[in-house]
Amino acid sequence: MSSTISQGTRLGSPIAEIVSETLDPTDPAPTRHRRERIDHWNNVARRFADRRWAGRYYRRRVQQTLSHVIPAGQRVLELGCGRGNLLAALKPSVGLGVDFSEEMIAQAASLHADQPTLRFVVADAHELAIEEKFDFIVLSDLAFCASLSVSRMARAKLP
Repeated sequence: MSSTISQGTRLGSPIAEIVSETLDPTDPAPTRHRRERIDHWNNVARRFADRRWAGRYYRRRVQQTLSHVIPAGQRVLELGCGRGNLLAALKPSVGLGVDFSEEMIAQAASLHADQPTLRFVVADAHELAIEEKFDFIVLSDLAFCASLSVSRMARAKLP
């Protein structure tokens, strides 16, 4: 299942919230930069759609490592989920994959359409507010993760 979540959209019961910092609305640079990042990852998704082998060893190693930390059957949120392969490999009871690339989410929804426990949404993690309980939050291969402060991630209130 694929859908779009707009800024400030709420999902489920009140548990976790990730809030973006307020930016100067008159400055066009952040909007332009965001659009460039989205365009880049949409292009990557289109160019590599048929190249499942690209980065195969690395992705398999990440999956193996995380599967030792995250037992199957957990509620997992993955920010920057791409095609959703890592999320699917973790075998969650509930899996929510978030990515700002419409192309990546379309591919994730198509690749994992047979897995009803997985949902994929188009949203920017900087602007996402989630009120759903997750046992684990996965941030793998995200260029922006350094910009998410520990205090902001602590608001996710894992059990």
